[in-house]
Amino acid sequence: MIDRIGRECLDRDAIQLLEETGKLIPAEQGLGYFLGQLEPVAQDLAMQSDSVRIMTITASKGITVNTCIVMGVERGIIPHPKGQEEEERRLLYVAMTRATEMSIFTFAHRRRGQTARHGAANVYNLRGRCPLLENLPIGQYQDGKAVIQRLEAEANRKKQL
Repeated sequence: MIDRIGRECLDRDAIQLLEETGKLIPAEQGLGYFLGQLEPVAQDLAMQSDSVRIMTITASKGITVNTCIVMGVERGIIPHPKGQEEEERRLLYVAMTRATEMSIFTFAHRRRGQTARHGAANVYNLRGRCPLLENLPIGQYQDGKAVIQRLEAEANRKKQL
């Protein structure tokens, strides 16, 4: 497959994934089986490295990471309006307990554009914290732009030192 695509067209990680999968899958298994094994092999490789993994809450079960960032933990998305609240609570718990050091949860105070249509349609209206976490005395709303600007300023100060 690498030869067909051309090594120069692939980055280092893609080459490693194809080579590792090729070591595990006999050629006689066929291309369909090989392609079906790319995702599981990629997950195994990711667990062996210090890389960022992006996955769904459901896919995070059984995985342990240093820091876990769960995005969209807000009213109208978690719990999903069409989901069963107890199952949604369980899934959120699974996501919360993946981290050994720190868990970070984000929510948008207000959504515009395409993201406003995720979960319960709520274009331009206030969202608020996920009702499953409403009564916890943790965190508070922070403007995302202000947080990024503060972090950039801190990084620039450290570079100057």
